[in-house]
Amino acid sequence: MDTKLYSIMEWLFRLVCVNFLWLLFSIPIITAIPSFYAMVSIIDKWRNETDNFSTFPEFVTEFKKYFWKSYINGFLHLVIIGVFIIDFFILRSTGNENLVVVSYALLTLAILFLTITFYAIPLSIKFQLKYYKILILSIIIIMKQPIRSIISITIPIFSIALLLIQTGFGIIFLGSLTAFFMVISTNVGLKKLYGNQISIKSTVEPQSS
Repeated sequence: MDTKLYSIMEWLFRLVCVNFLWLLFSIPIITAIPSFYAMVSIIDKWRNETDNFSTFPEFVTEFKKYFWKSYINGFLHLVIIGVFIIDFFILRSTGNENLVVVSYALLTLAILFLTITFYAIPLSIKFQLKYYKILILSIIIIMKQPIRSIISITIPIFSIALLLIQTGFGIIFLGSLTAFFMVISTNVGLKKLYGNQISIKSTVEPQSS
């Protein structure tokens, strides 16, 4: 019991530290995306017991490493999700019943793409695969664990709610809590797909066809 409690406290400390770095590197606002990628990468290494590094220098390294890649992939996802949501509100405000049905279809697509993004970020960090293959693998994982996927995408909502209810406590886990569950859900999904046939460490690159 003491060992389990120690492990929980250690992880809480780690999430607070990496969340602070994420906030620090996100101060210019536009760097929030590569900063988030760096945070996911650090947490993924911790989960795979690759912790023989100093957190701050490693965060800087990962931030630089994924700077442009994160914008190409992450920003595209944000734009697509944003367009779906904006169209949802525009069509819903028309009052036309047919358009309202279409608006909810767009909202469903936005949620689906948000779920894909939830897996695509850790996968793009773990594996050197083409963008469309990352999307396909994300969809396969969603199909493999639909309930877990639905629960996982509520974590960002929970983090925002926590920020509004308990601002001080919410800030220290604002991004790291979401990143933590992204890594866990992705690792579980990969285990379901590949079992023990391949390692899921971030250094492994699965064979591409």
